[in-house]
Amino acid sequence: MSSTWHILGAGSLGSLWACRLARAGKAVRMILRDEQRLAAYQAVGGLTLHEQDHSSLFAIPGETHDAPGPIHRLLVACKAYDAAPAVARLAPRLAEGAELVLLQ
Repeated sequence: MSSTWHILGAGSLGSLWACRLARAGKAVRMILRDEQRLAAYQAVGGLTLHEQDHSSLFAIPGETHDAPGPIHRLLVACKAYDAAPAVARLAPRLAEGAELVLLQ
């Protein structure tokens, strides 16, 4: 099984977990809503984590739901009412036995 964490939801909660996982040395990929948001995300170079007086940029790769490749670990950090439809869009990419963590 791949140890890559796919993060669905680039809001404050998803971004925080993505940065923390990346800082811990885990492979992380952000799943953005559409090509426009992906382009904006890529233009800024990733995610910036602000902690106290320190800021760190994490160049976490981004993709959209229809990117190739299976998802083995998915952290869902979107609004509760968006979770089921968002995960349904990713269903074709979910590997058998995939681990899903819901953070609503």
